[in-house]
Amino acid sequence: MTIQAGSSAIVASSFDTNLEVVNLMLYWQAIGTAEWHAETVARSNTVPAGRPSVAQVGNSAVIAALFSDVGLMFYWQTIGTAEWHAETVGGPPTIVGGPSVAQVGNSAVIATGGGDGPLMFYWQTIGTAEWHAETVAGQIGGRSAPSVAQVGNSAVIAAQHLDNSLWFYWQTIGTAEWHPEMVAGRSAIMGAPSVSQVGNSSVIAARSTDGSLMFYWQTIGTAEWHAETVAGPGTTDVVDDSAGTPSVAWVGNSAVIAAQLGDNNLGFFWQTIGTAEWHPETVTGPLTTYFGASVAPIGIADVILDT
Repeated sequence: MTIQAGSSAIVASSFDTNLEVVNLMLYWQAIGTAEWHAETVARSNTVPAGRPSVAQVGNSAVIAALFSDVGLMFYWQTIGTAEWHAETVGGPPTIVGGPSVAQVGNSAVIATGGGDGPLMFYWQTIGTAEWHAETVAGQIGGRSAPSVAQVGNSAVIAAQHLDNSLWFYWQTIGTAEWHPEMVAGRSAIMGAPSVSQVGNSSVIAARSTDGSLMFYWQTIGTAEWHAETVAGPGTTDVVDDSAGTPSVAWVGNSAVIAAQLGDNNLGFFWQTIGTAEWHPETVTGPLTTYFGASVAPIGIADVILDT
């Protein structure tokens, strides 16, 4: 995952296995410089559940990570300082997909789901210590992480269900009720979706079960979802739910998607807001990308992380 935090591009939070110790790592680079800096955020003796997620919340860089022994953890570091602070958000996980973290309104929020557990939403008002847990939906199954973001004045979550349908949940900031919407029906998608705001729309990128790269959008305040095929059947890797997760973002006046393609190269697709045509670009060649991609605007550039 790639974000901007203060004047730095934080390009990755990842797990580094060293013998029996699993290190949660963060890498950062000041914008306009060449040197990358590595920091060890935490160490564990247990295997992580899913991938970590990183974001900027208020004036802090934050990471959410799942461990099989202690459960859902939240780490934060005030921008410009060195110390990482650890908080336990929830107990040992019954989920398999990993967390998604973001800022929504004046809160840090985390979504988790998949496996035997429900779709959960955790929030903490910035500057306070207490975490609040909300059940968004019952057991949704699936093997993939949900995606959480702020769209308009709502917290939104996109999630894959056990039958490979795509669902969208939204909650107006400051209220309690979650509203579910089916975006695409049974056997529509494979793997984790990515949700964002682009222009005045909620948008979701996902891989279809036939290997197409799909883009779904809904104008904020309306009910209808629109589906677009960004790239046709066989474009994306569909061998493993955990591979090939696309990433969608709002960059300049365009919707952009980064995705692992079928021959393990890294693809970038963009569409000017208000138009219909998607423009494909190849970022890296075959056998360079294996675990999906993440895209975000950093300064005046598009930055993509692939693994």
